[in-house]
Amino acid sequence: MNSKLLVISEEDIVNIKTEILRLQSIVKQYEGKPIERTMGQIKHESLRLYRLDSNPIERIYAEKWKQRQLIGNTLAYLLNNITQRDATVAATIIQWLGSFCGQSFLDEVQEEIKISKEE
Repeated sequence: MNSKLLVISEEDIVNIKTEILRLQSIVKQYEGKPIERTMGQIKHESLRLYRLDSNPIERIYAEKWKQRQLIGNTLAYLLNNITQRDATVAATIIQWLGSFCGQSFLDEVQEEIKISKEE
């Protein structure tokens, strides 16, 4: 077994410690905050944009979701490092909530919540 000894100078150690402190201060600055707003890089749009013209409720859901990503980026908060696929899937599901099927689902959930509160 041939092992090599790594020699690090005092100056290198000081530089490494300085860099660690710099990075720690950057991490601390963003700790607990949502990731940088990603609207410029990632589109928070559904796969079914063609439906927005014919269904105003879907349009409201889609627009509200997109606005929410601008002001607080809910998806980045939930998933951390989001991809375009993540954003598209989420936007499609949110838009679906405004569809007839989505509204029916929400009604069923609300009814179940109402019943559970009465018990």
